[in-house]
Amino acid sequence: MESIQTERTATDVLKTLADKGFTGNFSAEPSGKVRLDRDTVVPATELQVEALYRFEGRTNPEDQSVVVAACFEGDGDARRGALLLSYGPAGSAEDAEVLRLLQDRDEDSPRPDA
Repeated sequence: MESIQTERTATDVLKTLADKGFTGNFSAEPSGKVRLDRDTVVPATELQVEALYRFEGRTNPEDQSVVVAACFEGDGDARRGALLLSYGPAGSAEDAEVLRLLQDRDEDSPRPDA
């Protein structure tokens, strides 16, 4: 996937990803799982990370988030979507665990703490 260099906010990246076919609105769930839609929850380790973008708040450096462009292929069903995860002091335990699992799975992705 090509890099998104011109976007300055997570909202801009999410819109650009949606324009590129990452239309699913994935979300973190307890126990390292990701909700793909109302009825489908899968382990984060079953997602393929296509890209990861890190953001920090301009006025509040503790406002830290990551947008993950991800794909899921299972049971003959291919889905592309984005996860918006918070990390650092304001991040939830669910977001932190999913982010850790995705980074462990995709060693080539940039790390939020790098």
